[in-house]
Amino acid sequence: MSQNLQDVRATLQTISRAIKISSISKYIERIADHATNIAELVVFMVKGNERPAYQ
Repeated sequence: MSQNLQDVRATLQTISRAIKISSISKYIERIADHATNIAELVVFMVKGNERPAYQ
């Protein structure tokens, strides 16, 4: 019985870590999207033209 409880606790900790890592990766992706948007705005401010959407 004690081993089963330890296994459940270990599984719950693993799931918790996986959820945290998933959230962190989502936030990093959002940061990268914001950085891309800022870079595109800077290019537009300097050159006066936008980058085609397909690039």
